[in-house]
Amino acid sequence: MDDWLAIAAATDDAVSLIAPGIAIKGLGVSFASKHLRMLDPKRYAVLDEVINEGLGFARNPRGYALFIYCLQEFLARHELPYSVATLESGLFYLIRQQVRAR
Repeated sequence: MDDWLAIAAATDDAVSLIAPGIAIKGLGVSFASKHLRMLDPKRYAVLDEVINEGLGFARNPRGYALFIYCLQEFLARHELPYSVATLESGLFYLIRQQVRAR
């Protein structure tokens, strides 16, 4: 875990970053991305079941990378001063009730 989080602090490649996290026993994309979000909320967000079902991002390394890319692009395009984690949190609350109602 220490080695993985040290790598996370030094890279921006979400695909190669999330893969070692999900290789840790007991961590899937959801929990691995939660660790990354706690490490650096400016760069990382949580990809969990709500985001997966509500927005269709796959819970795998490529899906995580696409999710992070889309969040970063949205923030840049709209010149918003928020972190990636703040945007993800807002999306989570917007879609959670709809996902749970299914």
